[in-house]
Amino acid sequence: MKKSWLVVQSRSGRELAIGKTLNSLSIPAFIPCYEKKTFGEYFRRTLIRPLFLNYFFVDLSYDELRAQASKALGVFGKLERIGTVENSFVEAIQARVGVSGFVLLNDDIQVGSEVTITESGPFFGRSGILSRRLSDGQRVQILLDAVAGKFSIEVSNNHIRPLELSVA
Repeated sequence: MKKSWLVVQSRSGRELAIGKTLNSLSIPAFIPCYEKKTFGEYFRRTLIRPLFLNYFFVDLSYDELRAQASKALGVFGKLERIGTVENSFVEAIQARVGVSGFVLLNDDIQVGSEVTITESGPFFGRSGILSRRLSDGQRVQILLDAVAGKFSIEVSNNHIRPLELSVA
């Protein structure tokens, strides 16, 4: 059994097109993506973003990749920017892929859990209780303790971590 995947660097913004090309050539690749919802005054839009900008994973050996590179001209570019990651790393990401085909971010944090705010700003590093998820699916409400009592703030879903996983 193979113990690692190759990590290949791509040009910025080309990850999704590369995924389609590799899929059409039956080259085993994994390009983890997530959905980002944006809201404006008159519009609502869902964008698909790669989880790792400029990188994708290929389940081939380096020699197999070099042999396949001729099929996918322009995809692999210079094959000098390649590394490896263990299967467990890719499997952990694949385990977080939902039925929509996208990686779920922070959906496993339950309401009532202690979290730390990881976004830079006045509340960076503060811990509180996740009190609710907001209807847009992108933000959460955190209950913080203060000298004068408890108050709540709203932060992006991507700017919190469970308390036990946080790094100060």
